[in-house]
Amino acid sequence: MVLPEHAAQALALWLIHTFCIDAADFTPYILVTSPVRECGKSTLLEVLGELAFRGQVLDGITPAALRRRIARWAPTLLLDELDARVNGEHGEMLRAILNSGFRRGKKVTVCEGEHHEEKDYEVFGPKVLAGIGRVWDTVASRSIPIVSARGIV
Repeated sequence: MVLPEHAAQALALWLIHTFCIDAADFTPYILVTSPVRECGKSTLLEVLGELAFRGQVLDGITPAALRRRIARWAPTLLLDELDARVNGEHGEMLRAILNSGFRRGKKVTVCEGEHHEEKDYEVFGPKVLAGIGRVWDTVASRSIPIVSARGIV
């Protein structure tokens, strides 16, 4: 895996941040992208998942499961294959969760249950997002970009 200059330092500092998350009001995401597949994004997520505070690497998750997991576990989430979800069936709700989740106290509201009552979910927490190409501009603006490339170091 080939990472840009200073990526190792940025990732190390971000990993420390995951252990201090209770003291933070904001959390930058790490946005790992590449122009093509097989550049080491998934491998990087696996390594970060082992080192991050309550790290959980997920290859796919629905927005409903994502907001419930955040509420239950307050994990550091490492979401792989994000490019497959940007325009998918649940893309807009996923974008809403990610847009709100970088700032403590922000919530998403959904209707749940038999009577479709509204319920608020706090979605704050550190996240790594990985995929090929671009994600939503609003999510990218909340992220530290890491662009990987094929090659040997």
